[in-house]
Amino acid sequence: MVLLDRRKSIRTKAGKDTRASVNIFNSNGYDSQQSYLIRGYVENIGPGGMLLKTHEFIPVPAKADMIINFDSKHNSSEYSLNASGETVRITDDGVGIKFTSIDLAKLQKCIIHKINQDITLII
Repeated sequence: MVLLDRRKSIRTKAGKDTRASVNIFNSNGYDSQQSYLIRGYVENIGPGGMLLKTHEFIPVPAKADMIINFDSKHNSSEYSLNASGETVRITDDGVGIKFTSIDLAKLQKCIIHKINQDITLII
């Protein structure tokens, strides 16, 4: 399913079991910076960003470095990718993250793999 709303780019459902580990960098208002790791499920994703489902507190705005794993059963680096971004909004289910750096060709490959994997489970 394609989601079209206020976004400048299209997002698609990430598919069952797409997970992300996100390292959040939060400035505490002084010269130091705190960082901590959160994990969650990716609800939807596109070239501009993603929605991470988590019930952990996440500051907005904050810088974020993440690893997105589209095939958590096999934990293969072939179907995971690194990205950088910034938290931009909080929802009841998680946090919206806008990408500042992502390999779009690998993102496309991972999404196609996930779609094919989900179709195989239905058949």
